[in-house]
Amino acid sequence: MNKRYWVVSPNVKNKEEPENEWIKAIVETERAFMGWSPENDKGRTFSNIKPGDLILIAKREKWKPKVILCGIASSEAVWDHFEDTPSAAQNIKMIHCINRGMLEKLKLDFDGTAWYGENSQIPAIYELHPEHNTKDKLLVDALLNEIETLKKNETMNDYTELITNNKNMVLTGAPGTGKTFLAIRLAKNLIFPADFKEGIVAQSIDSFLKQEIDLDLLNRTDETWLYWRNRILDKNFNLDDFANTQANIKSPEKIIYGYYLMNFLEWKSLIYGSSKPGNAFNYGIKMNNDNTTYTIYDNKEEPVSREIAEAIFNNKIKPWLQEFIKSSLPEKIQMAETGNELIRAGQLIRKMIILDNPMEFLSIYQDNTIKRAYDYFIKGDAVTYFKQNKAVCDYLLKHYSIDKNKLNLIRLSSYVWAYFNVKGQDNKIIDENSISDTYFQEHCEFVQFHPSYDYTDFVEGLRPVKKGNNELGFELRNGVFKQLCKKAANDKTGANYVIIIDEINRAEISKVFGELFFAIDPGYRGKKGMVKTQYANMQNEDTCLISPDDPSFYVPENVFIIGTMNDIDRSVESFDFAMRRRFIWVEIKADDRVEMFDENIPEWKESAIKKMQAINKAIEGIDGLNNSYNIGPAYFLKLKQYKGSFSQLWDYHIEPLVKEYLRGLPNAETHLETINEAFNNG
Repeated sequence: MNKRYWVVSPNVKNKEEPENEWIKAIVETERAFMGWSPENDKGRTFSNIKPGDLILIAKREKWKPKVILCGIASSEAVWDHFEDTPSAAQNIKMIHCINRGMLEKLKLDFDGTAWYGENSQIPAIYELHPEHNTKDKLLVDALLNEIETLKKNETMNDYTELITNNKNMVLTGAPGTGKTFLAIRLAKNLIFPADFKEGIVAQSIDSFLKQEIDLDLLNRTDETWLYWRNRILDKNFNLDDFANTQANIKSPEKIIYGYYLMNFLEWKSLIYGSSKPGNAFNYGIKMNNDNTTYTIYDNKEEPVSREIAEAIFNNKIKPWLQEFIKSSLPEKIQMAETGNELIRAGQLIRKMIILDNPMEFLSIYQDNTIKRAYDYFIKGDAVTYFKQNKAVCDYLLKHYSIDKNKLNLIRLSSYVWAYFNVKGQDNKIIDENSISDTYFQEHCEFVQFHPSYDYTDFVEGLRPVKKGNNELGFELRNGVFKQLCKKAANDKTGANYVIIIDEINRAEISKVFGELFFAIDPGYRGKKGMVKTQYANMQNEDTCLISPDDPSFYVPENVFIIGTMNDIDRSVESFDFAMRRRFIWVEIKADDRVEMFDENIPEWKESAIKKMQAINKAIEGIDGLNNSYNIGPAYFLKLKQYKGSFSQLWDYHIEPLVKEYLRGLPNAETHLETINEAFNNG
C-alpha cells in the first residue's frame, strides 16, 4: 500500500488549553495526538494513519498554515491515557509516534485548505492528495526533499563521527561513486569549525569599527537636521524650503547646509547613508530649470505655475510633513510605510526617521540590502523594513559586543552596505568562499598514489639541490605527510588537518608509510606513538617535529587520513592486513551519492537515476559480476558537457567501461546488448 500524507493542526481556542501547549506537548513527546474519544473518531482520522505515512504538524499563522514539524509514522495509531498533555474532550488521547530521527523544524509555508472551527478545542486533521491536487503535490515534494536532505546530512554526520573517532578511513566502492567528492566534503567537515563563518563576519566587522569618521561633518549634519526639523514645524515653512533651487534659497545670511530640505536629505546628509531616490519627481514637486514653473509628480506632462504648486504644497505636503515630525516613532513608522500621495521618495522619509532616532536603526534605506542582512543573520519572520532594520541593528550590537553609540552605528551601517548591497548575480554576500578556500588549502593536502610513489615523497628523504659553483648536493626534505604533521603539531589553536590520498592502493602501502604504520594507529596517536624515522640522525630545524636535538616523530591527534580506492582494479597493490586494520573501511554504493546530480545536472537528474539503477541491476545479474562493478553517478555528470545527450554518454564513457568488465566472460556480446537495452529503457 502506498504511503499517505496527513496534516495535523494543533490550533485550539480554549483558555484552559492554549495553542502553544499543544505544540509544546507534540514537540516534547514526539507524538501527534488528538482529543477525540474512540466512539467519536468514526474512522476518519488517526485510525487511518499507517506506519510509513508522512505526518505534517502545521500551525496556523494569520489563517495560513505553516509546517512546524514533520515525521514518519512509526507505528499504528493507538488509544492511550496521556496525563502530561493538555486535556481535551474526555482526556483520552489518540497517540501516534513520530521517529525522532525524522523530527525536523521546517520553515515552509504552504497554501493549505485546512478547516478550522472558530472555537476548536482539538486539533484538526486532514489528508493530502498529491496525486490529484497540485498544491498538495508541491507541498509533499518539498517536504520529501527536506527529509531526503535530512537523511543525507545524517549520513554525512555519521561519516564524520566515524573518522573523528578512528582517525583513518578508506572510502571504497565501484567506479564513479563519488568517493573523492565525498572525501573532500568529509575533510571540510573536519577542518571548518562550527564558528568559522562567525569568525569571518567578526573579522570584517572589526575592520569597519576601526574606520575614521569626520566628526565635524557629523556635527554639522546633526545641526542642519535640527534646523530643518524645526523649520518643518514652523508656520512659515514654505515651498521654497521644500523644493527650491540653490539660486532661490531664502535667508541667504544663514548657513544652511543642503540649501533646501530634499537636497539636504538626498545629498548633504550622506554621512548617514545614501538615500538617493533616483528621480526628483519623487519629491512630489520639482522646480524646473527656468526657476519659475514647477512639475508635479502626478502630472509630469504640463508645467504648473508657482501659485498652483504652492496650493498643492500647502494642502497635501506641508501638513503631512508637520504631522510626521510631531508623531511618535511608531506613528512615524506607520506613516512611512503608508506613504504620502505625492512624496514617493520613501528612502528620504526613512532617512528623516533615522536622523530623528540615530541610536535605533542602521542608516540604510534600501529594502533589499536590509533584507539580505536580515536573512543572513536572523532568518526570522519579520517582513517590514523597520522591523528587519531594528532586528539586524540589535543583533550586531549584542552578538559582537559593540558599544552602542552613534559612531559605531554609522560604522555598522557601512559594513552592512558593503557586504549586503549586492548588485547583479556575480557579486556575493561576504566573500566567505575565498577566505574558506584559503583556510581549507592551509589545512588539507591532496595526493594521488601511483606505483612509483614512495617514502621520500610521503614522509622524508634526500632531495637534490643546487649549491655554489653549479655543484649539486643533497638535503633532507620533509614529504607531504610529515610536513602536514609538523604544521598540525605547531598549531596552537588545535585546528584539524586532513590528508586525502586518492587511489590509496595504487602504491606499495607498507613501503610508502614505512615505520609510520605504527604511528598512524588511532591507539598510538600523539607522543605515546613516537618513532624514529629513517633519517632521524639528519634532522634540522626545518624538518624536525620537536627539535633537532630530539629527532623523534609522531602523528598528532589532530591529523586525519582519508583514502579512496576502487577495489575491483586488478592492476594495483592491495593492503596488507597490518595496514588494513588501522583504517576504518566504508563502502560507497552508487545510490549513496546521487545528490551529486542536484548541483551539477538537476535537469537530467531523474533520467540519470533511472538509467543508472537500470544498468547496475543488469550488471549484477551477470555471472562473474556483482555490485562492485556498478557504475556510479560521477559518470553521469558528463551529461553536462554533452548537453544532456545520453547516447554520447553511452558511446564515449559507459560502453567502453562495460566492455572492459565483460572482457573474457562468456556471452560478452549478449551481456553488452542487455546492459545497453537497460540503459536505453531505464
